[in-house]
Formats: sequence, structure tokens, C-alpha cells
Amino acid sequence: MPDFSRFVPADKPFLLIAAALLAGFLAERVLRPALARLAARTPFRADDLLVDASRGLLWFWIALGGVLAAAPDMALDPVFAARLKTFGVIAYVATATLFAARFAAGAVSSLASRGLLASTSILRAGARWAVLILGGLFLLQILGISITPVLTFLGVGGLAIGLALKDTLSNFFAGIQILTAGNVSTGDYVKLESGAEGTIADIQWRVTILKSRANTLVVVPNSKMAESTLINSSRPDPEISVSVPFAVGYGADLARVERIAAEAGREVLKSVPGAAAASEPLVRFAALGESAVDCVLILRAREPLSEGPVRHMAVKLLDERLRGEGIAPPYPVRSMIQTGIPPKN
Repeated sequence: MPDFSRFVPADKPFLLIAAALLAGFLAERVLRPALARLAARTPFRADDLLVDASRGLLWFWIALGGVLAAAPDMALDPVFAARLKTFGVIAYVATATLFAARFAAGAVSSLASRGLLASTSILRAGARWAVLILGGLFLLQILGISITPVLTFLGVGGLAIGLALKDTLSNFFAGIQILTAGNVSTGDYVKLESGAEGTIADIQWRVTILKSRANTLVVVPNSKMAESTLINSSRPDPEISVSVPFAVGYGADLARVERIAAEAGREVLKSVPGAAAASEPLVRFAALGESAVDCVLILRAREPLSEGPVRHMAVKLLDERLRGEGIAPPYPVRSMIQTGIPPKN
């Protein structure tokens, strides 16, 4: 029988490892970007998430597979070879857990982008940690470590941990309560009874982040957010009323004032981008004041953040139109009456 052993390279294991490293590099640098472009052209979101979740893992999986495949042809100590095999299994399970955690967090973000879930950090982190914990328990089983004592320790130590992290856990569960109640969500404009207001930018595991009109961040603990009486201006309809008070002097023709104010309001609704152009302005005479007739021009804005521009243009046009028609704003007059009583020394 002919001997073909001379045709088999003596350094076959090292060539196999080198080939696996090269294949892993090409898979990460060439194959994965090509798969990402292909997935972007499909109507499904799951394939995009799978490709994105494999970021940085393809080369590791292929390279590790090459090392494990070359190990039997290498003169390794049996104990080391067994440990290497165990390490390979652990590494594959750990990276597969990381892959699944990335996919779970991406799935939550995808559902949030379609309005099926709130786009919050607490949900993404919750999905990620749930998968990581399950993967960790599976690793313990592979290593032959019983998870029963671990669960027992968590049960006994849970009380101590709960007492030590009482405020943190209170904020965490308050965040869950805020999300499950469905009264507020990211993107809503809210005003708290403390006076803080802004658009909800994120609901994290400990705090809720509001973005104010001044482009600053307001950090509110979730427990305070859950207990506070708040006004959600974005629900059930994001349109809001913008009241612009003004006054005219006694003796002015109120029917004429009403017509001028309504015309100014219509121009505001048409010219300001954030105004509700399909709505009609309302003019109401509110009260007979001390020195003037108090009036209100009521307009509609498409969202709370548009209130400022609508109010600004309304005040500007109202003043311009009323002055142009000779209707000047009244000025309070105070009369000083001399009583003739000499001042006390």
C-alpha cells in the first residue's frame, strides 16, 4: 500500500488555524457587509437585526472553530486538550448569549420604531439582561455547577440586596409602572406639578429624562415621576390651544376689534409652520377691567413646542393691526388727591 503521509504537510494544524483566521477576517470584513446590504433590501427587519447582532463575532466563531479542528492533530497534553475543548464550548455559548442579547435589544428597538413598544432604555436593557442571565445560568450547568444553590443564595440575599438598594429598586419598578400604565411615553410633552416640563426623551432604569424647551435636560427620578400629578399635552391629541390676552380701551368698537383680531389670527395660522392651519381663531371678551376691556385671541398649535412661535407672531400682528386701525392699548391712569392733612412729624 503506497504511503501518502509524505504529501501531508507536517504543519497542517497551523495551516488550518491560519486558514480559519483568514476566513474569519474575510467573513467579518467582506461577507457580513454584503449580507447587511442584502438584508437592507428585504422588507423584513429580523435579517437586519441578525446581521447587526453578529458584529465582531463571525471572525471569532470561525477562528475558534479552526483552533478546535486543528487540536486533534497537535501533540497536546490530554488534560490541556480537554480543557481547550471545554473552553471552546464555553466561548461558543458565551458569544451566542451575547448574540442573542444584542438581537433581543434590537428587536425591542425595532418594535418601538413601529410604535408597538415605548422606545426606552429600560426595555432595551431589560431584554438584554434577561438573555444574559439565562445564558449565564446555562453556562453554570455546562460547567457542572448546580444553579440551585445560586438561586437559593439569590433568594436569601435578595432581602439584604433589596434593603440596600431600596431607592434604586423603587425607581426601577416605578419605571416599569410608568411604561405599563401607558399614560406617557417617549416623545410626549409633559408638565409636572413641581413645575418641571419638557419632552420625554428617555425612561431609564432609574430616572426619566425630559428635554426642556431651552434644550436642557431635566432628570426626574422614576418614583417622583410615578407619584407626581402631571399634564400630558401630547395625549389624546397633540394640538393645544394658545391663548393670547390683549386689552382695548373703553369706547372702542368691540365688533371692529373682534374682526381685526380674527383677521390677525388667521394670518398667524397660515404663516407660522407650527400652527394648526385648518383651525379658526376665536376672539373672546373676557372681562370689563379696571381701565380696559380684557380680550383673548385663541389659536391652535399642532404641538406644545409650537406654542412659543404662534404666541410670538400673534402678539406682533395684533399690536401692528390694532395700532394701524387707531386702536391703541389703554394705559392705567392714577389720580393723586391732596387731602390737605399735614403729615405727622
